[in-house]
Amino acid sequence: MNAYSALHPAADADADRIADPCDCAPGDGGAFDVPDPVASIDFAPDRTTIAWPPLAERAGAGTVYDVLRGDLAELRSTGSLSDAVCVAAGIPAASTVDSETPGPFGAFYYLIQARNACGATGWGTNSDGTPRVHLACP
Repeated sequence: MNAYSALHPAADADADRIADPCDCAPGDGGAFDVPDPVASIDFAPDRTTIAWPPLAERAGAGTVYDVLRGDLAELRSTGSLSDAVCVAAGIPAASTVDSETPGPFGAFYYLIQARNACGATGWGTNSDGTPRVHLACP
């Protein structure tokens, strides 16, 4: 008896060691699971490099990131992400550079979404628990 076949009775078309019936993207070996939400970001001393923990170990090598930047005062007054801009789209690294600076007495907020062939984490949730909504980055 083959122990591997007993534990993995179905085909694995993309050779990612996940049986096709349990694989969210059986034709894409770079996607293992829907990425977890990006839980934290850090700024390098240069104040332009933004980094976050990479999610590819669990979600797969096909994981990419989209980064939104918005004005914090606008977010506080409207509660909406509609004026946020896409700083980066589909980047494979868990960091990016944004050399924009807010105006006097201003502040930016950043949101990062991870995605792969299995799906996307989205932009997080509002204080009432509803998902934040923004158009997809180009």
